[in-house]
Amino acid sequence: MRKFISVLSALAVISVVITPIAEAHPILRSGLAAKFPTSFENLYQNRHAVASATWTQITSAIHSSQKELPPVHAFQGPNTTKIDKSTMKDLKTVFGLFPDTSFIKNIDLIYFNKKDVDWATQKATSLMGPEEVQKEIAYKGPNQQAMQAASNQPDDKSIPVMGKSCSKPNQWSKYGEIQYFCRADNSSSNVWEARCGDPGQTGNFSGMNYTCVGTGIYFPNDSFMFSFWELTSELQSSPAQNSKTQQGSSSQASPLIFCPMDDPMGCASSDSWVGSDGTLYLGIGIANKPYPSTDVSYKLTAVELYHALWLSNYVKNKSVLPQTPEEASKNLNQPNLPPYWFISGGETYGYLMTQTAGSSQSLEKAIGSPLLDAMDYFLKTNRANIAKEFGKPFNLAWLNNFLDIKNSNTTWAEINTMNDLGYTLGIRIIQILIALKGPSVIFDIPNLMSQGQSFDQAFQRIFGLSWTAAKPEIARTIWDEYQNHY
Repeated sequence: MRKFISVLSALAVISVVITPIAEAHPILRSGLAAKFPTSFENLYQNRHAVASATWTQITSAIHSSQKELPPVHAFQGPNTTKIDKSTMKDLKTVFGLFPDTSFIKNIDLIYFNKKDVDWATQKATSLMGPEEVQKEIAYKGPNQQAMQAASNQPDDKSIPVMGKSCSKPNQWSKYGEIQYFCRADNSSSNVWEARCGDPGQTGNFSGMNYTCVGTGIYFPNDSFMFSFWELTSELQSSPAQNSKTQQGSSSQASPLIFCPMDDPMGCASSDSWVGSDGTLYLGIGIANKPYPSTDVSYKLTAVELYHALWLSNYVKNKSVLPQTPEEASKNLNQPNLPPYWFISGGETYGYLMTQTAGSSQSLEKAIGSPLLDAMDYFLKTNRANIAKEFGKPFNLAWLNNFLDIKNSNTTWAEINTMNDLGYTLGIRIIQILIALKGPSVIFDIPNLMSQGQSFDQAFQRIFGLSWTAAKPEIARTIWDEYQNHY
């Protein structure tokens, strides 16, 4: 998935604290018998036991699984040293929760640090082959390609001048009060372009006529498309259009590997792809120093296996769709994928499911803290356009507005907005779903959607009632958790 966006956001909002199993849940310390919710009808009544029910479902599924991993092939860069020693255990944990593993034939792991990005890119491209590389490029779209290309190259330190060549595609620069962007629009090489306002504007600079053109590029936490001045006498095209030409070239490198140049931890990045032969390709960046065990990036292998597993249903069912230029211009997920808050929220469970030494309170704290800390800030700052999309303040009406099924093909597909909400609100929703049906639900919904069902149809198939019928109970349960800090 688009891990360049999601992993970096996760680092900012997720903090997991593992506590001993012996520590009793508050409802047990008070002498009350814990009653787990079993349906949406009794969800609110048993809301204080949601975390306990979720953790019980997860641990029960992990300990009862008998699934064996397929062959795992690990490739490690010449300058790369792995930090996490529990990779195979983590893979087995997450793999064991996937309902139908018959399609999965191999798992290829590529470990790299900042020095080994080129090596890892060549390795991924070689392992996947040109046909799979082109499928991956088409699926992930130009926005992710742009960010990953920019991540893997050092900044161009030259003074930006409009129309002059530059070395790092998709780099931002500022000179005086003017913002510049390095990109190849209508020329054969990358050039500096100056930021403009509304697409369609015209201007004359140094005797040359320019038109303000939208690029189709969105960056994390921004809700507007970037526009730049282009020469009117040249063929104008967007990155989405350029990608069509690129996709026809067999020499394209796999975008599986990237490493943010300014990442203080070295390579807090990962990505995955699924080949048509059932091979899962996981590109795992390695930090330059040990992660805290409470950091989601400590378990990137588990996170990426989660993404590869749910995507494998789409590959198996031949329902992987390329991102269209229109979707790229609006930064939308493909319409047959789950809501992006579901995807990014489920990613957190790919990590949490490996923490089997924890307790229900660990889960409760890990999931509760991001919502309590983040929502007011997001709304106050209109981060990723959240306040504009759903209003403010954050209250029960806001939750019901957000959870409305009418958002399934619109705002729920907006990658930037839903990415932040996935790590804050999405994990609370998924916690409820796991409490009622077990951890396989994070795979069951994508599986049904890969077969042509909508999110609402898949939800009703699993839970026996529509999303609209379940929404009020989800909303008031989360609102009570938020108000009462549990």
